[in-house]
Amino acid sequence: MTQDGRSVSEYVHKFTELARYAPDDVSTEGKKMARFLKGLRPELKTILASQDFLNFSHLSNKAMQVERAKEEEKGHLKRKFQVLRAQQQDRHQKTRSFGFPPKGPNFSRPAGPTPSRFSQQSQSSFHSPSVASNQPPANACWHCGDPSHFKNNCPQLKPQGPAYSSRTSRITPPMIWNWQP
Repeated sequence: MTQDGRSVSEYVHKFTELARYAPDDVSTEGKKMARFLKGLRPELKTILASQDFLNFSHLSNKAMQVERAKEEEKGHLKRKFQVLRAQQQDRHQKTRSFGFPPKGPNFSRPAGPTPSRFSQQSQSSFHSPSVASNQPPANACWHCGDPSHFKNNCPQLKPQGPAYSSRTSRITPPMIWNWQP
């Protein structure tokens, strides 16, 4: 007989009941304790097998104590896991909402381009993006800071005049045909 899904007290009761039908297997206290230990769940058997017991009653009481301690440990670990999981969910929700505009009916963006504190900056200020406090927002020009355009379309960088073409022209030296040194 094995404990299976029963509690230790249920196992003790069933073991004692069935022991009447196999008197040779439980004829001495030693045989009875060995047979009882053999049927316990592995996690209880491992703890109890290394100890010496005076009689079957002492063994069954200790088995019940160990079972209660294991149940308390499981409950403690379960509560600890639930607390850790709640903390992870809180952290996850905080990181998910980071950097996004507030949600709700009261939030509205101003219409049209907004004046920028970066419009007065010189060209040398924004050679490369950085985390500095004078960095323009990601949705604005990296040269002048104006949110109405990006750096590739910045009017301050385009030369003025009729000869300007958006394509870069390549100047090649004139080819000299039949040239001999």
